[in-house]
Amino acid sequence: MTDKQQSERTTDESSGENVLRRRFMGAAAVAASGVGLASSATSAAACGGSSGQQPYGGSAWTVPGRVEAEDYDVGGEGIAYHDATAGNAGGAYRDDDVDIESATEGGYNVGWIEAGEWLEYTVDVQRDDTYDLELRVASAASGGQFRVEIDGTDVTGPIGFGGTGDWQNWTTVSAGTVDLTAGQHAVCVHAETGDWNLNYFELRASDDDGGETYPDDPGNLDGRSWNQFFADHFDGDSLDTTVWEDQEGNGHDYGIPGWGNGEEQYYSADNRWVENSNLVVEIREEQVSDEHGTYDYTSGKLVTEGNLEFQYGRVDFRSKLVQDQGMWPAHWMLPAGDTAWPDDGEIDIMELVGNEPDAVHGTVHGPGYSGGGSIGGGYHLDTGVFADDYHVFSVVWDPGVIKWYVDGEHFFTVTREDVESQGHQWVFDDGPFWLLLNCAVGGEWPGPPDATTTFPQRMEIDYVRLFQEA
Repeated sequence: MTDKQQSERTTDESSGENVLRRRFMGAAAVAASGVGLASSATSAAACGGSSGQQPYGGSAWTVPGRVEAEDYDVGGEGIAYHDATAGNAGGAYRDDDVDIESATEGGYNVGWIEAGEWLEYTVDVQRDDTYDLELRVASAASGGQFRVEIDGTDVTGPIGFGGTGDWQNWTTVSAGTVDLTAGQHAVCVHAETGDWNLNYFELRASDDDGGETYPDDPGNLDGRSWNQFFADHFDGDSLDTTVWEDQEGNGHDYGIPGWGNGEEQYYSADNRWVENSNLVVEIREEQVSDEHGTYDYTSGKLVTEGNLEFQYGRVDFRSKLVQDQGMWPAHWMLPAGDTAWPDDGEIDIMELVGNEPDAVHGTVHGPGYSGGGSIGGGYHLDTGVFADDYHVFSVVWDPGVIKWYVDGEHFFTVTREDVESQGHQWVFDDGPFWLLLNCAVGGEWPGPPDATTTFPQRMEIDYVRLFQEA
């Protein structure tokens, strides 16, 4: 798609500092060496500092949280997620099978932690298990060093990481594994050195049994191992609106009538819902009006702007699409922040035009190569069409290179060298992107529906999963 939409960065007006939102805003995972030691307790013990240490800010931050007891369909993972922010002192935790959120709309990071300080949390673990421990950190200087203590026992030893270039240029550091029993546990993150920043830590139930299997899962795509850091399997009774938000209308309210493409549909939240563990987007022939005009078709469009933004990794959508003249389903990505299209880029994970129902396209748009001049490749099914069954549409995004896959089969690659050799600018290493999914009707590429187009039709999304390289 070619949305010319701009997104708005949330800032604190008094300081101008970026305010972090509810979810992962991270860079690629970076492994760090560490020793995972067993630790267990049925009730939390107070954190204790070594000689000369004191809590961050002079008093410990105690943040309630919990690890879910049930084995959900989302990989059977129990997660305790804690945002180490003053603004989120009320707690941040996974409160259902797919949602990780802060208790507040946004919050400040803990700033530069000084050597000898620590952050203290109380975690209510609801089942015995082995948990992977990760921390999300940043340092504009030479890096930092920390250790993690649980119930008074050092479970990691000193773990160091290199400078990330900016105090909000995050990297995820693995700190090994810990064995925890059901009950409350005191978790302390101790700063062995100063001048670094903690965004969150995470306890994730280890995948000792091979984990949940997913339909059509491409597995170790691109010949690499992957760690999932987000998944939505649409298993609840309703859409998780802390992740997905509706964009309604025909684009007029965003200053781009027809969404910049001459599209004919009106997007409405009434056209999407969760059913049988699928997100359904229904496309209808029906007339609706607003202050800008009258439209003959309705559909749905959902975005994660401000809620789920990431840089680098792998994206999987498992979806069943639609067909017929004038249909235009898409899964795609736009850059976070105050951006201008197409100068700051667009990554199209999957697009299909309904008169070619057996073909999908993967594309990038940027300054000088947008719309009909974009750079992309196509994939054709040997038999059948994409409306017949579910398929997994994947992108692997690394610095300087983006690759596209269908059901694990690679079909297109674009690199920085490819773009720059054509005299264009590569803009896909400049920061995080967010997700969009929609089905347009009409527009400059597919053209309008005709007498052969059937209504209503349903695009169904079984899951959305995000990974970082293990």
